[in-house]
Amino acid sequence: MSAPRDTRSACRSGSWPGRGVGFAICLWWLYFDLVAPATERRIAELAGARRVRVALEAYVYGHFPLIAGIVMAAVGVDGTLRLADTPEPIGTFYGLCLAGGVILHLAGHLIFDRRVLRARNIARSSTILVLAALSSVIGLLSALAALASVTAVLAALVVFERVRFADLRQQYGSE
Repeated sequence: MSAPRDTRSACRSGSWPGRGVGFAICLWWLYFDLVAPATERRIAELAGARRVRVALEAYVYGHFPLIAGIVMAAVGVDGTLRLADTPEPIGTFYGLCLAGGVILHLAGHLIFDRRVLRARNIARSSTILVLAALSSVIGLLSALAALASVTAVLAALVVFERVRFADLRQQYGSE
């Protein structure tokens, strides 16, 4: 059984694997670098019914948009692979899935952070605004340019948070 033709041609393009992996690493990093250790620590500090309520609200209300955003972004990445070796624009559907999925994922982070850590993350809120602005033109970009643009915005957020929250990372033992 051979791979579908569009998948084989997408894999021939040398830049695709790196961009796709970079995109996935950014989403992974934004959750597991600080959010997961900080959440573990915060929930461990709570006791009784409050602990259960905070954990339930965070993992139900916060994780739904996190997961839905990943699924939506995966549809966008699938679209980039389908159009990998064509000069065609990614189109509105796949472009909005790509950028909108990341927006939804980041919104889940904000809900989660607010509920568990009682924190507001201005960098992630600003990234949502940048991605919303990008959403207005992303459908006009080639598949590679669309994926690269969203990945670049995510990478900028990761780098910013690595620098800005270095002291917290050491405190949580994530470094």
